[in-house]
Amino acid sequence: MFSIFVVDCTLYHDSTSVDCTNFTAYNTPPCDPYCWKTVWLACSILTSIVGICLLNRTLLPELRPVGNKVILKCLVRKPFFWSLNTITVLVILYDVLIMAQNENAKIYVECLVILSKLFTVYLLYQLNFTFPPCRQKDFRPISRGAYCITLSVFVLDNLCKNF
Repeated sequence: MFSIFVVDCTLYHDSTSVDCTNFTAYNTPPCDPYCWKTVWLACSILTSIVGICLLNRTLLPELRPVGNKVILKCLVRKPFFWSLNTITVLVILYDVLIMAQNENAKIYVECLVILSKLFTVYLLYQLNFTFPPCRQKDFRPISRGAYCITLSVFVLDNLCKNF
């Protein structure tokens, strides 16, 4: 719904998602732009948390045979880990600068933006060290379902972010 809101505001009202006041698509409840952004970010964070919980080592040991400490030891040696973390820190610093310079910015919305980025990066690391379920008999159907649901929701969420 947030994507429809952004497209409607951009194309039909010639404004950004923060400045849009006349959202006319569908019969939606009255909600200001920060309300739409808050709902979207809350849903994004919630889907990341659900994905992280679904890929838990204790819940699905066949998908995650090693613990977080082993994963972290492996990640520290990889160059992509440091470059992705550096980019994430720079993006978060940019968001903090935007908050500091814009007196009209809603602090809670900007904090949700930062949290959404952090949860997305964490879920990305989790997915990187999760084995895809294969057709062998040692994988339960719940493992396949959890993996497919998490990956699908992650892809859809990030497609909406980039739309």
